[in-house]
Amino acid sequence: MDLQTYQHEAMRTAGQTSIESMLGNSAQGLPEEASEVLESCFYGNWKDVQGEIGDIMWYLAQLCTALNWPMSVYVRDIYEALDDVDDKELRQAVDLLVIQCGKLDGVIKKHLYHGHELDREALEVYTHQIVYRVVQVCVHFKFTLAEAMEANIAKLRKRYGEKFSSDASINRVE
Repeated sequence: MDLQTYQHEAMRTAGQTSIESMLGNSAQGLPEEASEVLESCFYGNWKDVQGEIGDIMWYLAQLCTALNWPMSVYVRDIYEALDDVDDKELRQAVDLLVIQCGKLDGVIKKHLYHGHELDREALEVYTHQIVYRVVQVCVHFKFTLAEAMEANIAKLRKRYGEKFSSDASINRVE
């Protein structure tokens, strides 16, 4: 699945429509999902990592959609730069993923709740860094970003059908 298709498909299940609500949801969701990647790695739940990476990509799709950015800009040439990611590099990548999601959250929080102008440059830097860390995790566990995104869309279709609903979210079956 290419990134443009993923971004479009992912937004079918976005319950938010305003830019501010999409930014807020992304700011809250990214650190949560990054912490779930860290938790999966910490406890050795390797089978959960791909799903959590897919969830991170969903929130990045929402962020990019809110800012009118194509996701493809942030993945360009990353795979070519990564040959292999060993265990030590994985730990560093996951730690930095959590940090960078928190930093991105801070930029959005300052905009939504403190009256700051939205620092699009900082968001662009953090988005690129987050995607880089996500790809490092994919390389370490030998799955592709496309596989994680396809699994994410399949999960969301099963959960919500063609469109997000609060009822489906509240009563979802895993």
